[in-house]
Amino acid sequence: MVTALLLALFTFAPLAPDTAVDGTGWLAKSQAHLYVWPSPGVRVSFQVRTNMLEPAIAALEKDPAVAADPDKSRWVDALRHIEIKCTMDTATGVVQTDVDLSYEPSDPRGKAASDKMKAGIATLISHAFQGLPLHDASLLHKGGAVVGAEERGDSVIVTVTGKDEKDKSSIHLNKRTELPDSIDGADLSYRMKYVEVVPGKFALSRLDTRTPAGKESHAEYTYQKAGSLSFPSTIRVSEGQQVATFSFVSLKVEAGR
Repeated sequence: MVTALLLALFTFAPLAPDTAVDGTGWLAKSQAHLYVWPSPGVRVSFQVRTNMLEPAIAALEKDPAVAADPDKSRWVDALRHIEIKCTMDTATGVVQTDVDLSYEPSDPRGKAASDKMKAGIATLISHAFQGLPLHDASLLHKGGAVVGAEERGDSVIVTVTGKDEKDKSSIHLNKRTELPDSIDGADLSYRMKYVEVVPGKFALSRLDTRTPAGKESHAEYTYQKAGSLSFPSTIRVSEGQQVATFSFVSLKVEAGR
């Protein structure tokens, strides 16, 4: 009987849970590798170049109704020369965006459509920066808690909650690099890759997201120097057949206010 019991334990040993580890310590270790903008925060002013409007402009140019309407034609021409100016507070990561067109439609409905388009551009830029985020590398958000951790193969999996204890996420940390490989939540899953932006410090080079329904989006990041800061140079986002690139140029760093 003892022999049979030992054989059973040996047979099923691989199915037993891996050894528990210090999840809080592993999160702290991982966060220490992630690049964050230094304190105190500063203001970074920059301009944005993007190709996201090109498909819409091409479609409008083929629309006979646009060609026959001088008001719409002037607006489409203004879209080709759109100016996007932003200011970011690196302490908070908040981006203020001003989208300027040399001509706005005189028709109220056209003006409303133009305003909606400009608001959409501002939102996309804000979300693109929030996806990093370089102002706060915390893997455990305020009000959250570590509720479990274990080693599994080449990963350490740390389970955390948000403000709501039912809102759990699993953070997969690479044991070799000590960087997060992925985060699996109830509503969204993330896969991450990194690039070294300053010696020993890493920022996202790619972020892939997927919903439980299978909807995917992707973002790729490159970086440039802005004074002593590492700052995004380009962000390329894609979802399905839709692809857009944002380039950040004419950077100016000012003291925080």
